[in-house]
Amino acid sequence: MKKIGKILGQYIIYIFIICVAFILNSVNGLLGWDPLLLKIFHKSNIYGNQLGLILIIVSIILMLLYWLAYHLELKHKNNWDFKQEIEFNWRSIIIAIGGFAIIAISQFIIMHLLNKPSPNQSEIGNIVNNAGQIFELNLIIIAPIAEELIFRGMFFNTFFTRPTTFNLWVGSVVNGFLFGYIHAGLSIQIISYWIMGIIFSFVYLYTKDIKYSMLTHIFNNALAAILMIV
Repeated sequence: MKKIGKILGQYIIYIFIICVAFILNSVNGLLGWDPLLLKIFHKSNIYGNQLGLILIIVSIILMLLYWLAYHLELKHKNNWDFKQEIEFNWRSIIIAIGGFAIIAISQFIIMHLLNKPSPNQSEIGNIVNNAGQIFELNLIIIAPIAEELIFRGMFFNTFFTRPTTFNLWVGSVVNGFLFGYIHAGLSIQIISYWIMGIIFSFVYLYTKDIKYSMLTHIFNNALAAILMIV
């Protein structure tokens, strides 16, 4: 009974964190991840250096809290043997870059099949062209790190915790859907983010190191930002 209570407690904590992240993502102004309020800020001329600095500080504080929660979970349960120390190796780097290449190719194919970018990406493109370095820092660095801690790190520490083939594949598909739903809802564009989430999960589970899924995510967002600017 005590064990069941601990498991339920983990689920509740993770769901709470996801809900908070979803609210922050939707409300936007706090983190600068979603373009809606940033667009209002620009129209109202209130997105200046001071607000940008506040966004960065809040984002970094939340990112550190996510990192702390992630490592506390690893100390409590780590059946996958995820690495906690700073460690770099060529195999993991190749997996991270390979994951990025697969995502880039899949996004290119999906964009041509849909014949249009997602509304989310279109809005972000408009903001990137006007917001400058503050939004780009959030998009390319802070958001990928925070999202990997939440959607990959905490997810697999809470659900699909045993290193089985079933958990690897089903967990990655479920994780991808959750990631897609948070970014695109139930629109057709969820397919794009769903694939991203699955690949990020594979990179994390095969390298057993959250830093490499972060690296893949950073590469992906950096490429998206570059394509939006040019």
